[in-house]
Amino acid sequence: MDGNFQMTRRNNIGKDCRGVAALEFAIVAPVLLLILLGIAAYGIYFSAVSSLQELTADAARASVAGLTDTERQSIVTTYVAQSSPQYRLLQSHPITVTTAPFPGDPTRYTVTLRTDISNLPLQVQSGIIPMPSSLIQRTAVVRIGGY
Repeated sequence: MDGNFQMTRRNNIGKDCRGVAALEFAIVAPVLLLILLGIAAYGIYFSAVSSLQELTADAARASVAGLTDTERQSIVTTYVAQSSPQYRLLQSHPITVTTAPFPGDPTRYTVTLRTDISNLPLQVQSGIIPMPSSLIQRTAVVRIGGY
């Protein structure tokens, strides 16, 4: 009977599936977690970039109300200071404003905004998830004086 028991036990080793799901989960879970963290990190990044682009375009449209370059600069700076708190991902980040006439075309005006989003959640450069630069810059060009 002792030999029969060992033979049965050897045959059941290949058929015993207890713990296989836990082993598969242990292999797949880190990869799945890394993918989910990457999706969240890039989602936050693209949302911040989109917010800065929207703020830049709105500030450029507001600059059309100015009659001189100095007045346009003042309008843009004031607009960005008043409107940036409405963009949640840009609230606590200083935004650098640069304005200038468009090179070679005096009927156009350029507004450039730049900020650093390195302290946003999941934007830490840990090396596990490769992320784009935390310095983002967007430019908008508008026509001065109508169509």
